[in-house]
Amino acid sequence: MYEAYFGLTDLPFRNTPDPRYVCWLPQYEQALAMVQYALEEREMVLLTGAVGVGKTTVVRAALQQAEAASIRVVVLVYPRMTPYQLLTQLATALDVPPARSRSVLMNQLADRLVDLWQGGQGAALVLDEAHLLPGKAVFDEIRFLSNLQLDTANLLGIVLVGQPEIEATLRRRAYTAFRQRISMHLRLVPLRPEEVPTYIRHRWEQAGGTWPGPFRPDAVEAIAALSEGYPRVVNHLAHLALMEAFAQDRTSIDADLVRSVRSALVV
Repeated sequence: MYEAYFGLTDLPFRNTPDPRYVCWLPQYEQALAMVQYALEEREMVLLTGAVGVGKTTVVRAALQQAEAASIRVVVLVYPRMTPYQLLTQLATALDVPPARSRSVLMNQLADRLVDLWQGGQGAALVLDEAHLLPGKAVFDEIRFLSNLQLDTANLLGIVLVGQPEIEATLRRRAYTAFRQRISMHLRLVPLRPEEVPTYIRHRWEQAGGTWPGPFRPDAVEAIAALSEGYPRVVNHLAHLALMEAFAQDRTSIDADLVRSVRSALVV
C-alpha cells in the first residue's frame, strides 16, 4: 500500500486491537492497571465505553501480560447465552469434563480452580460485549462464580467489558448484590482534542515513521474535530488521508485533504 512511499515498516492506523499500538494516555494506563488487578488478584472489574474508544485493545494488552504470568484466561465474546451455557463454556476452556447437572459441574469447576491455584496458576474470565448479557439469571451465575474462594484467596478473576448500557442495568435495585461484587469500574471516554496529536504521533512512530511525517498541524486538528476523539474514527480518517495522498503523489496532508476523505467514512 503506502508504507514504502511514506517510509513506514507497517500500516500505522489499522483498526485491529494490536497492543503494540496502544498509546498509553492516562485513562488507558488506568484501564490496563485495573484489568491487570482483576487478573492477578482474581477480582471482578467493569470496563465500559462507547464503541471505538479502545476497550478491546486495552484488554488485549492485559491478556498478553497475563499469558506471560501464567494466568489461564477464558475470553467469551458472544455473551448471549444461558447461565448453564456460560458455565459449560468456562468449564470446557479450563479442561473440566462434562457433568450431568449444574451443581456437579460447579463443584468440578471449583476443584479445578483450586488445583490451578495450588499449582501457582491464576484463572480469569473475560466477558466481552457484556452489555448484551441476556438477563439477571446470567448475572447471578457470574456472581456465583465470583464467590468461588478460599479463606485467603479468590479463585477466579472476572473482567466485564461492555458499552455504557450495562451501567444502567446494574443500577437497578435487582442487581444490587451483583453490583457490590464489582471491586472497580472505569469508563473510557473519547480522546480530548489535545490528546489526538499524541495518539497519531505514537502510532506513526510505532510503524517506523518520523514525526510529523506528512501530517500538517491543521490536518491533525481536522482529524481531531471530525473524529470527535474516537480512536477508531481517528484511525479511519488518518488511513484514508494517507491513501488519498499516496494516490495523488502528495507528500503532505492538510485539513482540506482530510475533509475531502470524510465522505468515504462510514460511521
